[in-house]
This record gives sequence, C-alpha cells and structure tokens, in this order.
Amino acid sequence: MDGEELLMECGTARELLDAARPDSADREEADLQSAFAHVDECEACAEVVGFRREFDRRVGAIVRGIPVPGDLRARLQQSFAASSPAPVVQPGPNVRPRHSRRAFVLATSAAGLLIAAGWSWYMAHSAPQAMAAADVLNWWSDELARPQGFDVATLPEFDGSFDAMVGDGRWRSLAGDSPPRGVDIDGDGAQDAAVFAFSGGFLVVVEPNRVSDPPSATSAQGAAAQYAPVPHDAWTHCGSMHICFLPGGSPDQLQQLVRSIDRRAA
Repeated sequence: MDGEELLMECGTARELLDAARPDSADREEADLQSAFAHVDECEACAEVVGFRREFDRRVGAIVRGIPVPGDLRARLQQSFAASSPAPVVQPGPNVRPRHSRRAFVLATSAAGLLIAAGWSWYMAHSAPQAMAAADVLNWWSDELARPQGFDVATLPEFDGSFDAMVGDGRWRSLAGDSPPRGVDIDGDGAQDAAVFAFSGGFLVVVEPNRVSDPPSATSAQGAAAQYAPVPHDAWTHCGSMHICFLPGGSPDQLQQLVRSIDRRAA
C-alpha cells in the first residue's frame, strides 16, 4: 500500500469514526467496520480516535451535569401558547396534549441551540488558526539562520497538547528514546509542533490538520529535497506535515538518509 492510499484511508477512517459514540456498540455497525479495522492497524489513527473519544466522554459528562431549570418546560409552554393561540382540543386520558408535545420539542431544540452556540463560541475563541506551509518553513528558516546557531536541546519539552505520533516509525526510531521537544510557531502561546532530534538532524511533526496547504508528497522518498536554509525534506503523513532538517549536512547526506530510510522499508 503506497503513502497516498494510506493517507486517504486515515482521513476517511477518522471522518467516519467521528460519528461513532464512545463506549457503544457502534463497532458492529456495517458502515463503520472498515474504519475500525483501519484504526486497529494504524497507530497514528488509534491515538487520534482515542483522544476524540475521551473528549466526547468529558463533554458528555459536563453537559449531563448542567441543571435544567425546573420551570423551563412551563415557561416554554406559556410562550408558545401566547404566540400561537389555537382552539384547545381536550385529549383523551392517555393522550398527551399536542401543545405539550410541541413544547417538549421546543425545549429540546432550545437546549440544542444553546449547546451549539456555546460550542461555536468555544471553537472560535480557542481553536488554533491554520498555518500555511510556507509560513512554517519560513519560521524554521529564521530559527536556523540565527547567528548563535540552533540547538534542539534548548527547546522546551513537548507538552503533549496534541498527538505527536510520527506517522512512519522508521523516522521515529532515529531519535531513539529521546523525548520530543515542543515549539510555538504561530506565537499564540501553544505548542504547534513536536521536534525529534537525531544524530546530525531533527524531525519536525506539525500538529495534525494545522497546515492549510500541506505538501502533496506523502513520504520523504516522494518529496523534492530543498537545500535552503539547510538541506530538508517536507511531506505529509496522516494529516501532519513532517519536515526533516539536516543542519550542517550536505544535499548528498540528506539523500543518503532518505535512501537509508527507504531500505528499512524493503
């Protein structure tokens, strides 16, 4: 399976599983079985889906814990009756009045609108803005061009604010057991990328879906190597922009590194 097909499966599986309820029997749904099968085999997607499920659980617990005013239903019924006067038909003993059913629908819709409005406000005020690939590369160009040089070890530890799973474990293995470092590219105070150092270079993994125009290449082998400000490759894997930098290296050394990674896949 080539990188492009894997990337498509990752995006499709994550989109489909957005509809799956946490802690439910949705895994048995025919429309979701292929997506679950992909996640079982893809560590990167398993991390993302697991994070989303935990988020859904926490939001659900918060929403369920919000008290509903005891007189909400009566107030909605009064509002509806005042705005829509109509003859009242006496229902039978086991029939709920039509206006009560409508009021219940109104109450449910009002609650849904309140939650949707609150969620929209939260996303508008807390969701990070998308970055252009050129801006990401320009930021690194400035850092690597500093007179005092650039040292990954001086970066703060990665805070785990997003899934920094390296899509291709062959690259992650270069860093050994060294923990990743974190960088704030857009200056909003939150880390946007994780940096994995290895001998002679480092790998940058940008937060998934943060880059608006990620590289079309889906592997380092398919990327067009660039040589300024230092030799580097940029590609996209599982929704994350990956960049391999080789400060102090040569174009030939970058190509040798990429070929060595390619041989590991054979």
